[in-house]
Amino acid sequence: MGGPKSYVLSGGDVILWTEDGTIMLKASDTYDEPVALSRAEAKALSQALLALAAGDSETK
Repeated sequence: MGGPKSYVLSGGDVILWTEDGTIMLKASDTYDEPVALSRAEAKALSQALLALAAGDSETK
């Protein structure tokens, strides 16, 4: 508890976490192609970004 929060989305193709107060985002599929997100995945991504920006430790 209390450790860094991370989010893994789109089957592992999108990963978000924080380092030293900075939000880090890695997005690439296994073939290093752009990641396509469904509307639901895009919504989850936006919620994860907002939670990290707010310092929220709970997944929404």
